[in-house]
Amino acid sequence: MYLQSVATAILLLATSISAVPLEETTTLLDRPDGGYATQHNDDGTDTVLKFMSLADMNLTEISPVVERSLETRSSKTVCEGLVLDRTNLIQAWQCLQNLLGGGFVFGKGQVGYCKVGTVVVYACNYASNTVSRDTIQNALSTVSLNCGDLTSGYQRCQGSCGLVDSTIGRKNNGADFCYDGYKG
Repeated sequence: MYLQSVATAILLLATSISAVPLEETTTLLDRPDGGYATQHNDDGTDTVLKFMSLADMNLTEISPVVERSLETRSSKTVCEGLVLDRTNLIQAWQCLQNLLGGGFVFGKGQVGYCKVGTVVVYACNYASNTVSRDTIQNALSTVSLNCGDLTSGYQRCQGSCGLVDSTIGRKNNGADFCYDGYKG
């Protein structure tokens, strides 16, 4: 009798709990790890256009830096100095490539980012761009080569890097990126 009452109580509790849709969570810290393509709104909020969980992606352990020489660019690389968790950085880097790297047409004001543990890797669009895996790889590799393999930073591309107007980078989860006060 006691066991049946406990089982009934658990069932009632479980059916009364509802999941919060992704659209209702307003900050990156509230959202589960994974990849997000969002539209940044004028009021500072964002609308989730696409979500991919980490389980849906084929993430493997690779070195985040691909050997390549530094090339002259009309872009700006900013090093922010925070050392990021290596495993989280590699997975977030791969996540962003999986999310946006298939020739994703990225409209003005759209933000793509991947949150993995303590790291967020992001691409911010200030004009319409088409993003490829190579664009993401090259920008993040340039940050690694200029700042250090695990250091936070970003590359600002304006008419360079194969992009019209964009920023691609990596930060600590919870820090602003893309726009003042924007945390995803």
